[in-house]
Amino acid sequence: MKIAFRLGLTGSNNIRGASEFHALLSEIQKWNSIVDEVCLFTESWHHGYISPEHIEELQPILANRMELLRQAGVPSVGLNVLETVGQLDEGWDWLDPVPFQTMVGHDGQSTFGMMCIRTREYQEYIRYKYTRYAQAKPDFIWLDDDIRPTGHGPAGYPCFCHHCVREFNRRMHTAFRRESLVEALNAPDGGELREAWTRFIHDGYDALMRLIESAVHAVDPRIQLGLMTIQVHGDTYGQADHMGLMQSLKAAKIRPGEGVYDDYTPAAFAEKALYVSDQLRDCPPVGDRQYELEDFPCNGRKSVRMHVIELTAALMAGCNGVAMNMHPAFQQEPNPVYGSEPILQALEQHRPQWREMVEAGDTWQLAGGSVVFDKMFDAKRAPHGNWFSGLARQCWNREISPFLAGLPYTPFEEQAAFVTLSGHMAETLDDARLQRLLSGGVLIDGGALIHLCRRGYGDLTGCSVERIYPSGMRETFHDDPRNGAMAGQTRDVYQTFYRWNDGDTDVYSLKPAPGAVVLSHLSSITGVACGVGACAYENALGGRVIACGYLPWRFAEIPRRTDQLRRFADWLSRDRMPLRMADAHRVFPMYKRSAGRSGFALMLVNCSMDPAPAMQISLDALPGGGIRRYDETGAVHAFQSWRQHRGGDGILLDIPALAPWEHLVLLRPEA
Repeated sequence: MKIAFRLGLTGSNNIRGASEFHALLSEIQKWNSIVDEVCLFTESWHHGYISPEHIEELQPILANRMELLRQAGVPSVGLNVLETVGQLDEGWDWLDPVPFQTMVGHDGQSTFGMMCIRTREYQEYIRYKYTRYAQAKPDFIWLDDDIRPTGHGPAGYPCFCHHCVREFNRRMHTAFRRESLVEALNAPDGGELREAWTRFIHDGYDALMRLIESAVHAVDPRIQLGLMTIQVHGDTYGQADHMGLMQSLKAAKIRPGEGVYDDYTPAAFAEKALYVSDQLRDCPPVGDRQYELEDFPCNGRKSVRMHVIELTAALMAGCNGVAMNMHPAFQQEPNPVYGSEPILQALEQHRPQWREMVEAGDTWQLAGGSVVFDKMFDAKRAPHGNWFSGLARQCWNREISPFLAGLPYTPFEEQAAFVTLSGHMAETLDDARLQRLLSGGVLIDGGALIHLCRRGYGDLTGCSVERIYPSGMRETFHDDPRNGAMAGQTRDVYQTFYRWNDGDTDVYSLKPAPGAVVLSHLSSITGVACGVGACAYENALGGRVIACGYLPWRFAEIPRRTDQLRRFADWLSRDRMPLRMADAHRVFPMYKRSAGRSGFALMLVNCSMDPAPAMQISLDALPGGGIRRYDETGAVHAFQSWRQHRGGDGILLDIPALAPWEHLVLLRPEA
């Protein structure tokens, strides 16, 4: 289990000034028990271009600092290239202007600091830049998360510069201008063009990876390359091919990205842990998988407790190391509250626990339900008025809420106990995948139901859409065990609230097929009956489907809704959910196990300011003792409170009460 630190170029604690660096080096040596790797930034701003003169000035400084760190006993030392393409427009009127083509968005918006990756001038510059950094003799070079097709400031969906449009025309034997190309991509019949354009975007980044690999390894083939990735759900504009990019880079390291920046929304750690697991699923099985502790601007906005919870969850998600993006790291302060010593002490305290978690479970997989997601979504979906919309991330972000409210999650759809499928995602899946999904357990919303029926799968869903209601709906749940605590309840669907976040918030009344069980009815807020709201169905493939005429994952954190969604999951999975817990409101679980189920790790976090009472949790792990409990201090205890369950094929755990924002980890190494 690796602990890495990244050190910056500016501020009172930096690597550039000689006196500042030697003070920093002295502090690093005090903490050598937790310093496995040090990474030096090559930039201190997010403007993409750094002049060759600046690189020539900085390169010998970086080489010297890395050698001094090695002499001080740091086992691994390297560089982090913050800007390969450019992160955002920042300081452009103070820094060197980009001397070649910058990115242009689909709407014609140009950037000051982000570079088009296809020009010959840019490619020559990148080859020179990475060659010079490789000549500084780093053990590794990280590429930061500007290797992405979107999220580049004003150029939201680049690049539509004259060079890129001309190159695309050459490839496709067309004669588009930017405006006509955007119009064609937005056309209903532009499916083949959209797929060709997303492949064109991907190929540009793939070529960039191959260029960087050849430049670095021409200097020294022993230098390891690493890629910082972003949430795959926001990247389908470029086909979300992290696997291919890493293979072209010959990457030996991955750093799953995006951030949890402060304590104001502390439960954000859980969402990041889940999409980190998705990033790791979609990358080669490299041996160095570092979680980036991202709390930009890295100035102590996050508590030590939050750091510990977040880092522990990252190891549960599949990382086997952490990259501490701390600035200033190792800095002594007159007031220790503002210094880094508390978090460094926590790293030292929890390292034995984390090492055991990684050594025991490095190949284990998370178990639970999953969210259906198509990495080719933007390539294959219809524009629905505006193709440049970020709809892929919107679909995943709203569906993940049940898994933040108590249901266990796995990124591995084919091994999932059940899946959720929303909205437009259903329109892009191929027939083989849809048939496999519908032969298992699937929870769908009204938008997905429309697409499934259009695709000819209405006979497998047990219902169809009868009528659309844009506002003013209430829902009354029947006295059915699948409704749990919602049985007999009437609720306002609140469909017009947060419309700008949830996208399709129309409510659809359903027409059940013979054999479907109605779970709820709809009425207007004035009491007019409006038809069926949800139903359950077992189809001819042996699959189970619950269809809701609305977004069933909205407000999943409401206790009664949480209970209902757990019961939905039990029914859809035929009572094969790998983890089941009742009456555990706002306790977030992560459960991973060995292939033979003799080894497991379970993390529970009370994501509430109220205490979580003692509870029972059922796991599908094989019966047996040897369970160790790690508390929030990292201390280890024997855990005896278990017994056989599920007919002798599982275990029942008696979990003690958890204080507000307390967490625990249970670990049993594989027999």
